[in-house]
Amino acid sequence: MTIMARRILLISGDPTFSYHATRELRVRGAHVETSASLAGAVWLSLHTSIDGVVIEATPESDYSVVELVDRLRDQPGLLDVPIAVCLSDAAMLDAHSMYLVLRGCSVHGRPFTPDGLAAALTTRRAPEPADVLLPRSPVWS
Repeated sequence: MTIMARRILLISGDPTFSYHATRELRVRGAHVETSASLAGAVWLSLHTSIDGVVIEATPESDYSVVELVDRLRDQPGLLDVPIAVCLSDAAMLDAHSMYLVLRGCSVHGRPFTPDGLAAALTTRRAPEPADVLLPRSPVWS
């Protein structure tokens, strides 16, 4: 699976995941920008052209994955950008997967498959009315 001339924002606090995901996405033709923080991710999304986002989330993350997705989807230029979220444990997958899918994300467990991750970043999504109507910061985030 090749991602031709795509600019991907990779958000992860795990250096091992960042290294491997960056390497695999670059092999598939992507240019990867990385951030380990919520503020850095939002800044990069505002100041660079982004075609897709990969978020690696662990329970120890400095950011809430739901808050991060909401902040990214609040940017007008990112409503239709594919977002792939890699959740590290089953509890996070159970707690967040439905909300993330409603926000237009593809949700992956670990270990992620590089081709599956690349495939999730090849199609822009159509913004839905739910993007505007969904309440922010659910109590279970």
